[in-house]
Amino acid sequence: MRFCLLLITFTFCHLSQAQVTPAERAALLAFYNATDGPNWFSENDADPTDDWDFSGPVTNDWKGITIFGGNVISINMNPNQLITEANNLTGTIPNEIGNFPSLRLLNLAGENLTGNLPASLFDLTELSYLNLVANNLSGEIPDEISQLVNLVNLYLTNNNFDGEIPVSITTLTNLESLELSGNNLSGEIPIELTNMIQLITLKLGSNQLTGFLYPEYENLVNLETFYLFSNSLTGTIPPELGNMTSLRFLNIGRNDLNGTLPDNLGNLSNLEFMDISSANISDSIPESFGDLTELQSLRLYINELTGTIPASLANLTQLRNFEVFNNELSGELSPNFGQWSQLITFKAGSNQLTGFIPESYASFINMTNFEVSYNNFSGELSPLFSNWNNITYLNIRDNEFSGELPDTYSNWTNLEIFNIGHNQFSGQLSPDFANWTNAQGLNFQHNQFEGPVPDFTAVLTDDIQGEFIQINNNRFQFGDFEDEFDYYNQELFGFFYNDQASVNDIETFDNCVGSSVTLSTLVSGTANVYQWFKDGSPISGANDADLILDPLSVTDAGVYTCEITSTIVTDLTLERNPITVTVNNNAPTANEIVDISICDPDGDGFAIFPINLADLESQTIGSQTGLTVSYYDVSGNPLPLIDNFTNTTPNTQTITVRVVNSSGCSDETSFNLITTLPATAEQLADTTVCGSFTLPELDLSNNYYTQPNAEGTQLQAGENITITQTIYIYAGVGNCSDQSNFTVTIEPVLAVDELEDVTECGVFILPQLNNGIYYTQPGGAGSILTAGESITENSTIYIYDTNEVCFAESSFQVTIDLIACENSDEAIKLKFPNFFTPNEDGTNDVWEVDQDFFTLRGTVTIYDRYGKLLYQFNAETGSWNGTFNGRRLTATDYWYRFVEEEGSTIVTGHFSLIR
Repeated sequence: MRFCLLLITFTFCHLSQAQVTPAERAALLAFYNATDGPNWFSENDADPTDDWDFSGPVTNDWKGITIFGGNVISINMNPNQLITEANNLTGTIPNEIGNFPSLRLLNLAGENLTGNLPASLFDLTELSYLNLVANNLSGEIPDEISQLVNLVNLYLTNNNFDGEIPVSITTLTNLESLELSGNNLSGEIPIELTNMIQLITLKLGSNQLTGFLYPEYENLVNLETFYLFSNSLTGTIPPELGNMTSLRFLNIGRNDLNGTLPDNLGNLSNLEFMDISSANISDSIPESFGDLTELQSLRLYINELTGTIPASLANLTQLRNFEVFNNELSGELSPNFGQWSQLITFKAGSNQLTGFIPESYASFINMTNFEVSYNNFSGELSPLFSNWNNITYLNIRDNEFSGELPDTYSNWTNLEIFNIGHNQFSGQLSPDFANWTNAQGLNFQHNQFEGPVPDFTAVLTDDIQGEFIQINNNRFQFGDFEDEFDYYNQELFGFFYNDQASVNDIETFDNCVGSSVTLSTLVSGTANVYQWFKDGSPISGANDADLILDPLSVTDAGVYTCEITSTIVTDLTLERNPITVTVNNNAPTANEIVDISICDPDGDGFAIFPINLADLESQTIGSQTGLTVSYYDVSGNPLPLIDNFTNTTPNTQTITVRVVNSSGCSDETSFNLITTLPATAEQLADTTVCGSFTLPELDLSNNYYTQPNAEGTQLQAGENITITQTIYIYAGVGNCSDQSNFTVTIEPVLAVDELEDVTECGVFILPQLNNGIYYTQPGGAGSILTAGESITENSTIYIYDTNEVCFAESSFQVTIDLIACENSDEAIKLKFPNFFTPNEDGTNDVWEVDQDFFTLRGTVTIYDRYGKLLYQFNAETGSWNGTFNGRRLTATDYWYRFVEEEGSTIVTGHFSLIR
């Protein structure tokens, strides 16, 4: 009441104008300068009427100033106590602040002030309201604060004060609001504070305070707001707190408490807000909490609470926030909680809750946040929840929900985050979900959804916003989202679509050998690529949606799968569910039957074939029993085959023989009835050849054999005959056959000596030969040369031998070159080249001495035409590249002088540099 009267007085005073004392004027100037007055927002806005103009009198028009009786009684820089309405005061509070003896109100909330509280501040004994919230003030709260005996409201929240809460503060008998939250205060809370029975608000949260929750807090019978959250308090919650019946706001969460929730807390009949979160509390939620009928917010999250959520909480009809996540609660949710018609937030995730979400919760029409993830909920979601038109955040992931999502959830147009991952939902997603135009994150992963994915390309925007969609681990296929794939993959912060469930049904085929089986996979998409596997290994060439096994063989038995990829939806591989193929190993075997040929003398293509059906069946089934044998023409029509059968198709008739066992399994073979004309065997003359003879191609129906009458080994055209023998040519069959023969005589292959090419100084003496004769021309032509003859000019010499069937020849080159003569002046002179072309093309790039045949050892010196020495190098290892001191020389003639190591030989000359 006192503070309200003071405000009325201030309002009245604002109507008067009075000059203040020189001391207070000087104090205002010091305050202005210490807090960077020229940069206050009020000094730089478009309204000059509230500027602190020290060229004139101090008036109530000055920003934040109220004057009464010639004294400043209020400095209020943030009347509405909003951070956004601060006045940009920086610097420190000057010591001159104590020079306002009549000051009743000091409000500097939300500025950027630093430093300690000046000692003179505590001389303001008339001060009843002190608000320094949300600055950067530091240091300890001094004991002298007890001098502010008229203080009713003390707000020091959100600064950097440290040290302990001074006991002297508890002597302020008029104090109704004490708010020290958001500092670095430590030590125990003075127990004397529990005697401040006039307190209405006590906020000490977000510090480092230690100690216990005192039972004596029950003495604070007028306390309405009690905040001790986020400290290091220990011990249990005393039941005596339940006697603080004036409490409206209770926050003791985020401490190191233990024990249980006292039943007595249910006596706080005026309580509107309760936060006992993150406090290590165990046991159950008391039934008595159902008596807190004024409660609007209940926060018990991150504890160790067990048992069920009491049904009595249905009485909390004013409830707006219900937060019990991260506990060990179990049981089902009461349908009566549907009476919470004003609910905004429901958070019960990470517990062990079971059952359904009651349909009565459709009454939560104001709800914006529903979070029950990581529980054991099941069943379907009611279509009635479409009433949640204000929902922005829904998270029910990691439960056992099932069924389809109602199409009417498309009404949730305020939805931002939708997370239903890791459940058992199925069916198709409504295309109308694209109405969620405010969506930022959508998680459908790990369910059984299938069919087209709604088009969210107009809803989800680029990755700068961090927006995402997760559809992985469902039953989606390429065609369900390939039109949107590029947008999702390139534009969104996160797009998760890999993996997906296996496609199509598991199948089993049990078929007989020889039957036909078609394995199929059906996957949506316009750019699919298929690869079939058998027993885990890829099948070469099996790249279609269908895999046909025809005819089925024993080796086809196994487990087949198919991997499907897409050239549009990259990095996703779908796998077909396995198909197990078993093959009946008891299927009969139709053995191979030899073709039957018969001579057709008149050439009309028809003849009588003496078929023995009994023998034919014996060939077909061998020792197998219990089989039925039948015959078919090429069209698959039954054929009435008899022992003496006249072919019905001219020249060649193919007959299929099918054997079937009692299980219906079958196998087939075939043979041909062939009419042949009288044949004439091809005639080849006897031949004598050298080394080997290659069999030439024969006319059709003629074949080579090593013995008469098509016996012995059959030879093929192109084979080499290497020994002398008689070869037989056989044509036709039976009485239409004919035969001829020829003899191949093989003479041995000759060999002659092979000599290397030679270069000599003046003459080469022919050496003795072991095999062959020297000739001056190839093929044994020209003159015959004998060993020991002299060759004095360049010549090609041939070595030749023959026996009239075989011949052999080799040759070698004799070069007569003076350069090969080491002691010859001409030979030495030739070792120095006449030119070189240093163009870096890899040819003649350097001038160097030729060291072939014999080596010159000595020094070479290069001169220009004026006798200037340009370069010198070792003749054996060096060379010149046409430069002088790194500079390329011009194309012209240059001179050289070579001096042998022993000085016995000196060679001079010149050469050309050509570019």
